[in-house]
Amino acid sequence: MTKNVIAHVITGVVFGLALGFLVANRTATGINANVMVPSFDQSTIIQQQEKAAGQVYKNIQILKRIPASQLRPTMTFIAGSLGVSCEHCHINPWESDVKPAKQTARRMILMMRSINDENFGGKVVVNCNTCHRGQPQPASIPAVAQAAWLKSADKAETIAPSASLPTADQIFDKYVQAVGGRVAVEKLKTRVLKGSVESYNAMTKPVSLPFEIYEAPNKTLVIINTPNGSTDQGYNGVTGWISSPREKREMTAEELAQFKQGAEIYETIKLKNSYTRTIVIGREGTTNRQAYVVEVTDGGGETERLLFDTQTGLLIRRRVEFETALGTIPEETDFEDYQEVGGVKLPFTIRLSKLDSGLIRRFTEIKHNVPVDDAKFNMPITR
Repeated sequence: MTKNVIAHVITGVVFGLALGFLVANRTATGINANVMVPSFDQSTIIQQQEKAAGQVYKNIQILKRIPASQLRPTMTFIAGSLGVSCEHCHINPWESDVKPAKQTARRMILMMRSINDENFGGKVVVNCNTCHRGQPQPASIPAVAQAAWLKSADKAETIAPSASLPTADQIFDKYVQAVGGRVAVEKLKTRVLKGSVESYNAMTKPVSLPFEIYEAPNKTLVIINTPNGSTDQGYNGVTGWISSPREKREMTAEELAQFKQGAEIYETIKLKNSYTRTIVIGREGTTNRQAYVVEVTDGGGETERLLFDTQTGLLIRRRVEFETALGTIPEETDFEDYQEVGGVKLPFTIRLSKLDSGLIRRFTEIKHNVPVDDAKFNMPITR
């Protein structure tokens, strides 16, 4: 088990595991969702406060002018579009041009840029996924299964008539009742969670690590147990900190902002108030399980979609999309195996799925209102 793999698991747990299980993973994925890229080789897209990819990484030729933070998610978009891992184009060292597929990818990016510049005013409309659709080699012959007469009536329904849909307020209110009600949630004073997190991707074997979470109003402690020792990250209501065998420090402002989203034990009943705009856009699913789709916008202007089971009212999926230099990449978090704990229902399995990796968090034990010393949330003086 490499240190890089362990670090990936730790990052995913801490920044993807919130009290209400809804913390955004935007900074954890390394994706700057605020960067809108109209064309991927223009100097205008380089933000003044950030170096270009060509200034940070070696042997960047076609994407040298995009912000450095956009390079990895852009590679993720390519890999996801072709259904391959990084090794399809790269070897170690990453800047090597030994593999022919890397040269082909550069030519394809130039081709896409030409098509978009000549036909769509530079807007990224045609991209890798337009042709590849998850295959290394694009299919030039349509499949019989695509014929209109074979389409099943019970396939996913994406948009429903607005007259048949409840309001966003009604959906959020039903959600609060489904998890146990406002009174039951407000009785919570502490919460202790134990379980394991499994990290997976196309290049390494799955890694499973045990972890513990301690929560109180506006306070959180996450303990990840690794072969190299435990890594603790906490927030005591004032300061966020990180303590591991290799370092001990306060969180950066960005890290703390992410972590604080998970330090709210009443997140469930405050979910609706987390957004400045909510609108029900339809239903999604099959005849066996339908979900209302609510599009929400937060105070920073970021938009995502929340899916609530039409029957139970429980939140079952959160979908976020990020813009990259070549197109949009999705990220989904599924909430499964809801169980009642002290009058409140919580998901015991949470799956975070990205194009290049994923995390599965499985809780084996969740307890409410157990004694937790406030000092536990402070940074330890010694290790």
